Amino acid sequence: AGELVPDDVIISMVKDRLAEEDVQKNGWLLDGFPRTGVQAQALADAGVEPDVVLLLEVPDEELITRVCGRRTDPVTGKIYHTKYDPPPAGEIAERCTQRSDDTEEKAKNRLTYYYNNLEALKSAYASKMVKIDGNQSKTAVGAAIMGAYGGAPPAAASGKNTIISGAPASGKGTQCEAIVENHGLVHISTGDMLRAAVKAGTEAGVAAKKYMDAGELVPDDVIISMVKDRLAEEDVQKNGWLLDGFPRTGVQAQALADAGVEPDVVLLLEVPDEELITRVCGRRTDPVTGKIYHTKYDPPPAGEIAERCTQRSDDTEEKAKNRLTYYYNNLEALKSAYASKMVKIDGNQSKTAVGAAIMGAYGGAPPAAASGKNTIISGAPASGKGTQCEAIVENHGLVHISTGDMLRAAVKAGTEAGVAAKKYMDAGELVPD
Repeated sequence: AGELVPDDVIISMVKDRLAEEDVQKNGWLLDGFPRTGVQAQALADAGVEPDVVLLLEVPDEELITRVCGRRTDPVTGKIYHTKYDPPPAGEIAERCTQRSDDTEEKAKNRLTYYYNNLEALKSAYASKMVKIDGNQSKTAVGAAIMGAYGGAPPAAASGKNTIISGAPASGKGTQCEAIVENHGLVHISTGDMLRAAVKAGTEAGVAAKKYMDAGELVPDDVIISMVKDRLAEEDVQKNGWLLDGFPRTGVQAQALADAGVEPDVVLLLEVPDEELITRVCGRRTDPVTGKIYHTKYDPPPAGEIAERCTQRSDDTEEKAKNRLTYYYNNLEALKSAYASKMVKIDGNQSKTAVGAAIMGAYGGAPPAAASGKNTIISGAPASGKGTQCEAIVENHGLVHISTGDMLRAAVKAGTEAGVAAKKYMDAGELVPD
């Protein structure tokens, strides 16, 4: 290997795909193409012009770390990372494999090729290119990308004490992780505190367990005392706080106010009841790793893990409905208490879209939708294009066209193009066009 296969191999594949009915109807998201000025010109000659070009920028050292740590489970197809998202120990970890081109030497070869062609791409799409810092959380990258589709990137939340509210299973936990990752607030979950007390068998834990087992919420005075103590600790005083699941009643909100605790923003996640019930009843927990799965949306891997997963005693339809009744009985009092600070968020959309709306609540207007905006997403290998493509497709319905996926399918099928491409992939070079 050393010579590149002529441009027309990939360009022909891409042109054919762009002409298909689904792409013509919904718009397209080109992933990893074009990579050179020649390819960009070939697209222009074919009358293919993007509305926006997203360039993900990540430092080389981080790119190498991302590439070399990737592992794939050949049974489920799930991709893990030895540093950022390790596979569960045991059977799954043992069967995971590393792609032949995911070594440091081959990654550096691909980076050299990428940088040799980057300036020509920047020149070709100067008026349409939006540079995105890809070396931040997935949620923050996603929000910046959504901003590129018509809205200004939202302001940071740093220092903004926050209450996040919503019915059980409205997605508070997921969004709390993103807020903590992006803004450094200290996550205070009354649910986590109570479950820890139950597990430890403390006096408060024993008292709380009977209510939790009955699908009822724990009395105010038990939780208020725990929360006040936590808010007084040094890390919270220094970094600010994110209260999750508290207050839930007007009495609790007043107790916080009496203690001098006032939020800067209150996020209310709104999700239809039917969806909430589905989310609750399908939750399963792996007692070994602590990872939470869902029987419908994110099933545990078949076999050992699926068999050991458990369901919380209060995650039944009857108990979920009890908690919803309690939630709605107190909702108006909460809305009244925080009328001037409450931002309502549609929680019945993708995690990325919810995250972007939340970031918008911290000072920036929620970004406009991308619908119909033909997009090129570019960046070095492992810059996060695949992850963000999933979110763009989910949020905006564009058709994802990945030259990498097309080529790997050709290699697997042993087609003429696939056989030609494989020698370059094995050599750690970018597959020629």
